[in-house]
Amino acid sequence: MATTVQVKLTLPKKIKDYYDSKATEFDMQTSTFIKYLLIKNIEDEGISTYQASKYSEKYIADGLQEYETGKLEKFTDHKDFIKTVS
Repeated sequence: MATTVQVKLTLPKKIKDYYDSKATEFDMQTSTFIKYLLIKNIEDEGISTYQASKYSEKYIADGLQEYETGKLEKFTDHKDFIKTVS
């Protein structure tokens, strides 16, 4: 799966000219400058996080405890896993 995608963006000429001039100030291509602005906007807003439910927190804590105590079973491939759960 690709980790990046290409986006085609259509802008009014005045806006394109504005971003061309701003990009030139930073010695950047316009597309690189717009990408920078988008990333900066996301960084400023922060990444949304949500509180897990009490059930999920307990489920995760129990799983970590089983992992740390060696109670979890390791599988070498998916066939071993399917045999175990069948």
